[in-house]
Amino acid sequence: MASVSPEETVENDSMPKNMAAESKLYMDVGDDSVSLIYRDEYNIHLLGMEKLHPFDACKWGNVVKHLKKKQWTKELKVVTPNEATESDLRLVHSASYLRSLKWSINVAKITEVAPAALVPNIFLQKRVLKPFR
Repeated sequence: MASVSPEETVENDSMPKNMAAESKLYMDVGDDSVSLIYRDEYNIHLLGMEKLHPFDACKWGNVVKHLKKKQWTKELKVVTPNEATESDLRLVHSASYLRSLKWSINVAKITEVAPAALVPNIFLQKRVLKPFR
């Protein structure tokens, strides 16, 4: 039986651990201020269906608005993160899980918004999954 090093793929459907070092998700934001990680895309709008979910789909935008209103953003460094790539996602998700997101019914189950199952997947990719990435 051959031994497998930690850098190699251990499971058939997993990504090598050394791929984390190549990710563009991590960036030096400095330690001279408090940083807020935010993108406008975090506020999800899906034909009003976002209102069917028990959590506010625009909560992150509301937090930023509140911080600006209180003028606390002057003390914060707002950092716009990069979108996760397929390689980044493979660090934490199996290939089969990522493939399953190409079916609207699966996205509807994951997001707990049943009517999303009726929405064309290309729209869910753009309006839901892209903001998640």
